[in-house]
Order: sequence, then C-alpha cells, then structure tokens
Amino acid sequence: MTERNGYAVTVGFFDGVHTGHRFLAEHLKKVAAERGLMSRIVTFEEHPRQVIQSDYRPMLLSEPQDKIRRLQETGVDLCTQLHFTKEMAGMDARSFMEHILRDRLGARCLLMGHDHRFGHDCITDFGTYRKLGEQIGIEVVRSEAMKIGDLPVSSSRIRHCLAEGDVSSAAELLGYPYAVTGTVIHGMQNGRRMGFPTANLDLRCKLLQIPKGGVYAAWATVQGETFKSMLNIGFRPTIGDNSTTRTIEAHLLDFDRDIYGEELTLRFVRFIRAEHRFDSLDSLAVQLQSDRMTVSNVL
Repeated sequence: MTERNGYAVTVGFFDGVHTGHRFLAEHLKKVAAERGLMSRIVTFEEHPRQVIQSDYRPMLLSEPQDKIRRLQETGVDLCTQLHFTKEMAGMDARSFMEHILRDRLGARCLLMGHDHRFGHDCITDFGTYRKLGEQIGIEVVRSEAMKIGDLPVSSSRIRHCLAEGDVSSAAELLGYPYAVTGTVIHGMQNGRRMGFPTANLDLRCKLLQIPKGGVYAAWATVQGETFKSMLNIGFRPTIGDNSTTRTIEAHLLDFDRDIYGEELTLRFVRFIRAEHRFDSLDSLAVQLQSDRMTVSNVL
C-alpha cells in the first residue's frame, strides 16, 4: 500500500483526545483498511472559534503538544495539524472538502463524527455532505457516538464535569486522569508557616480548563518522581489578602525538597471539599491536617 492510494480522513479539534475521539480513531482505521487506504486524522493548531470570534477564549482540556501525542498514540497512519485561517473559515463545505481534504490532503473517504459539522454554509444534514462527496469523489461515512452513561462523550461534557469538581467522572470520560502542568513559583509562604509547605504552580498553558475551586487528592510528578499531594485551587479566603487571582498550590506528602523553578504535573484523582473561609489560621491548620489524612487514604 502506498500513499498514492489516498487517505480515509476524519477532521476535528479533538480537545482532550477523550474516549469518544479514540473510538472515532478506531473506526477510522477500520474504514481505511476496508478500502485499502491509509488513515489520517486532521486537526487544527488553534480552536476554529478563536479565528471566527476574536474575543473567544477556549477552555482547553489538553495542551497542543499533548493533544498531538495522544492522537499519534491512537495508531493512525498520519496526524496532520493545520492552521485554521480566516480564509478557511470562509469556505463552504464543498470548498473545504474539495480543496483542503481532497486536493491538499489526498482524502478519498471522509469519516464524520456523529455531531461534526463544518463549512461556512452551516450544513446540518448528513445526507448533504454525502451528496457533496459524491460530486467531488470523496465517500462520506458517518460514525456513531461513543456513549458512557447513556450520553455521548464530548469535550463540553468533560468541561462541565471539571467545572463541578467531578474529576472522577472527567477521568472516566477522558480515559485518563485530568492533569495540569506548570512551573513551581514562590508564593506567600503561609502554608509553610502552618506546617503545610505548598508548591505554587504557574501553568504552562493559560487556556486550560481549571477544575472547580477546592481541595483535591492528586498525584504530583516532579523531577521524574511521583508523590501523593493535597491540591488546593482557590483564592485563599482565610489568609485575608483579598486576592482576585486564583492559585493552584499543592502540598506534597512526605516531601521536603527545594523545587522552585522545576516543572510539576498534577493529576487530579478526587474532589475532597470546597474552599471556604475559616475563623483563624489555627482552625485552617486543623482542617488541613484532616484533609491530608483524607488525601493519603484516597491515594
């Protein structure tokens, strides 16, 4: 089989590369094999809506490099990342299929996700895509939805879970624990004074979806090693600094190293409690001791 045979392709942003995306990739490989084609996933460097709507700020589930790595791990023959331009945004469905998919990327078959739509003309009927494909020499096939709990898996559903602090359900839908990565920076040192030194995280990707504020059990990986951690997301209401900046800080259990400037990855496991204001730092310290025991037991 050579590249001249052409490709079976599927197109999408694939944020998070969740279980639904991997289900689609498996279907793509099957469709390609049945037709003697190579399999090709086509995605975009920027969220298409960012180009169409300049003030749109996506809440991403994966950093760009992690997304590409996970797509490649699906085992498709080729993963192609395109710049989504204003010119592309202005294309109707036929033009995109003909000039981008067929002529530029060698598509002979297009596998469409169950809810995927594209083109400036906003076609909603799958039959229309199929007819357009017949006119320009691309077979169009539709994939079924991957469902968990009677509902389709989707990036928006995962973002909703994270916004509610339900990191366990998010992990089930993703197929892996949700994670954030950043550099350890200096904080206010309040945790250290209470006996709970924390690693404050400056996120590598500022567009990532941050789970609901509160305390979480999480795995922390730094310098190639992984530790239990008690993770807090919030505004430190008990400290009383009236900060409007949300912090992400992790207390690593049984850990005593200087890791300022190091890269740290936090993988969420379970929501422990909501953030709230305590009457005193002593009361907060008592609660943190209880939280640390809970986290240790969870992990």
